[in-house]
Amino acid sequence: IGKQEIKNFRKTTRDNIKNVFSFFKDIPIVFISAKTGSGVGVLFKTIENLWSKLHFEVSTSKLNSFFMGLTKNSPAFRGKTKLYYVVHTKQIPPTFIAFTNRKKPLEDRFKRFLVNQIKKKWDLSGIPIRIFTRKK
Repeated sequence: IGKQEIKNFRKTTRDNIKNVFSFFKDIPIVFISAKTGSGVGVLFKTIENLWSKLHFEVSTSKLNSFFMGLTKNSPAFRGKTKLYYVVHTKQIPPTFIAFTNRKKPLEDRFKRFLVNQIKKKWDLSGIPIRIFTRKK
């Protein structure tokens, strides 16, 4: 197999994975060869990296300081939703409970915004993040 064929195969495979897992934008993809063992080192480094991210921990004070600054400066949260505090449940994958002034769960777009900000702040790309809301 030529280099161009491998390049095309990898691109097609990445595109297919992104289509099938469209809900999970930052899924890590590692190519390995059973014949040569190429890529196995990268695979294990990726596994170790994801394992440490899945066991992410943050203090409640740091978490709330981050969230309060985030929602205070975000037009998405002005007027509609008051975020009182957030706790990290220490579950896998990382799970957060946000206590708000609303009975209804946060809209998906607000959850996506918060998840993306968490991933950016604590370098948690490649893993799912869950956020649940509860009325205080």
